[in-house]
Amino acid sequence: MNKIKKITYNSSSIHIELNEVHSNKNNIRIEDLNLLGNNTVLRIEHSGLTTMIDFTQTKDYQVLYLNKNLEIVGGSYAINNDFGFILQTQEKIILLVEMQDENTTRILLKGLISNN
Repeated sequence: MNKIKKITYNSSSIHIELNEVHSNKNNIRIEDLNLLGNNTVLRIEHSGLTTMIDFTQTKDYQVLYLNKNLEIVGGSYAINNDFGFILQTQEKIILLVEMQDENTTRILLKGLISNN
């Protein structure tokens, strides 16, 4: 189900349409989640310290780490190649932004930065 959520970066905010997925696993294969839409919030609900997120055989994503107030506290890219890609994180709320083309993420972040 899609929801409009406010994401914040450096005191600037943007409202975007998001899907939300919950997982209690400490090893997550993005391919198995069957993500809908271009922007997905992944909420990790296990009590362990870290989570391994496997992006092998998926689309390319920008990965933005969020705090409980949906403020961006860090980020990375998951760019696939012939060997796949795996991230390890301690964050429990993660925004996955599908990179449809090179401008997709820039538009999202430009909206956040230009509001500053």
